[in-house]
Amino acid sequence: GGGAGAGAGGGSGGDGAAAGPSGLSAVESVFMRNMQRSLASYKEYLEGLQSAFEARRARVLAAYADAEEAIGGSHAARMRRLEGDGGSGPGEMPEAPPGMSRSSSEVERDSLLAAARTRRDDALGELQREYDSAVESLVSSYDAYLLAAAPDALLLPTSATIRLLDRGGATFSARVLPTHFVRDLVDMLETHARESGDPLVSVADDARWG
Repeated sequence: GGGAGAGAGGGSGGDGAAAGPSGLSAVESVFMRNMQRSLASYKEYLEGLQSAFEARRARVLAAYADAEEAIGGSHAARMRRLEGDGGSGPGEMPEAPPGMSRSSSEVERDSLLAAARTRRDDALGELQREYDSAVESLVSSYDAYLLAAAPDALLLPTSATIRLLDRGGATFSARVLPTHFVRDLVDMLETHARESGDPLVSVADDARWG
């Protein structure tokens, strides 16, 4: 190994010297941890909305099924009364009590079923609109939260290319925070050289950084 002169050029990316096992700096780790926590919180709330929506939807459908069954049962009972009235032979239309006939009972049944379907569809539509509005409000709230929590661009890390002038201009990229000092760049340089199998003995005091 030996001494080194170095130069650095800027770019865009993340920070480097203080990076932990995950490759993130302490600042990035805090940011990511809080973003993950907030995302988990909003996802949990969204899942709660979805569960409530599905439960209410199931109740609406169950109520319609009960109404449909009741209407069908009432019609069937009328048909049994009609079939038992008079002395008609098998397969013949029985006499109907005054004001009641097979066709009028079927018309009433169909009308009641149609009304029940309309109530069901109206209830489902209103439920869907409420759910969509709640989700839209949640998304808007989360978007506003992220905009407020986003770090200032001046605090974001950037990338730098460090060139070793006395080693044939060899370069390597490093991620640098605005809060890093020259000592941080030296640490990155020494770490890179060591990991490359050619450790540095020292870095000259007059090494140029710019």
